[in-house]
Amino acid sequence: MFRLAFAVCLSAVACAGIAAPIYDSSLEFSPLNQVFATGTNTVSDCYDVPGSGRTCGRVELTPALMTMSGWAATGGGMTATVDMRGVITFTDLIFTNLSDPTDNGLISVSANLVADWISDGPTNERMIVQANINGGLNEFSDSFTTPGVRNVLTSNATVQLNTPVTFGYIGDFRLGDSVRGAENGSASLGLADFGVFNLPTGYTLNSVDAGIVNNNLAAIPAPGMLTLLAVALFGMRWRRSRSV
Repeated sequence: MFRLAFAVCLSAVACAGIAAPIYDSSLEFSPLNQVFATGTNTVSDCYDVPGSGRTCGRVELTPALMTMSGWAATGGGMTATVDMRGVITFTDLIFTNLSDPTDNGLISVSANLVADWISDGPTNERMIVQANINGGLNEFSDSFTTPGVRNVLTSNATVQLNTPVTFGYIGDFRLGDSVRGAENGSASLGLADFGVFNLPTGYTLNSVDAGIVNNNLAAIPAPGMLTLLAVALFGMRWRRSRSV
């Protein structure tokens, strides 16, 4: 699978055409009149809540996993919360009929996500998981009010074979404390390692964006490594042509 990822890259012109996930991250603090902090793949910030203490949050996004962690302080009759949100969107999912790669028909698919919520106490508020296939044509939403690990199955959507499909998933983790003191918590949301999508028998899925090879997550080398490999292979080819 690792070699296949290299082959996909090296078939492009100097690897310049590699797609990239679209990231969006944000923090929302209250009761500070809904103060926002935004970022792309990472956002981290803290705010001092008058009469309560410092409330912090952090969101980190990678293609296959988003992690959110925070600290909420409460005191002086005020309840502090931090709302941590991550959005990851892929735009290059290609579904294929293994027995007929030229098939451009339609199939029904759904995605498998894994949510993990770790709590340091009983007063975390909630975690929301959302997903859409083909830019919102198939919306899915679920919410949890207790910590734990959950396998999340999205709703079914119809996709066209051999046509780039958009898939996005969203994690929204709110951490708060209703008693005097402080509250720690973290959560993660990511693609399932194996069987990323539920597909009819005889079909597969590949995505450079998400690092999916044959419907499983595969190790995708960093862009810098890809460039070095391309240069090395080009040099080998040049030396070989000089020797004949």
